[in-house]
Amino acid sequence: MANGNGQREKKKVAKVANRLYVNEAGAVVENEEDARAVRFEYLDPQVTIVAKWADFNPAGQQLIGLFGLKTWIGNLFNQDLSEDDINDRLDSVKQGKWPERQGVGGPRYDADKLLAAILSVKGTTGDAAAEAATRTRIEEEKGYVSMAMRHPDVMRIYNESMAKDKVPDFSKL
Repeated sequence: MANGNGQREKKKVAKVANRLYVNEAGAVVENEEDARAVRFEYLDPQVTIVAKWADFNPAGQQLIGLFGLKTWIGNLFNQDLSEDDINDRLDSVKQGKWPERQGVGGPRYDADKLLAAILSVKGTTGDAAAEAATRTRIEEEKGYVSMAMRHPDVMRIYNESMAKDKVPDFSKL
């Protein structure tokens, strides 16, 4: 769908799961290089799925690897990178170097609703200084958003504001 300027508008996608990296001990880690598994925590219904690389046989690892490679290269092309830039990134990964996070999309969360949830949990709703400081942390501090979104009370309030915890009343159907 195009907006009034002839540009494509991105459809807002509601967050459905927390996507987490997990180390060998099962603890959540921020860095992919420390991860040995992924954990998806679906928000509605509450379901957790864990997938470890070692759980896949060689054919399964090939399937997952090829899917990931295809997706990653497709994402690089979607960033309008030159052929040389794409090949440089491929060469780097071939040598075992993890690529820097890059992308053209914005955050996959509603920053204003997350801010309100954090302020509510902290008990600082209405405090302009606390709001400004927290907004700065959300916008600039690496890891702050993922840390805040792992806090159960913040996520509960955030999800409620996003209408994620609404259960339909089937008695009125």
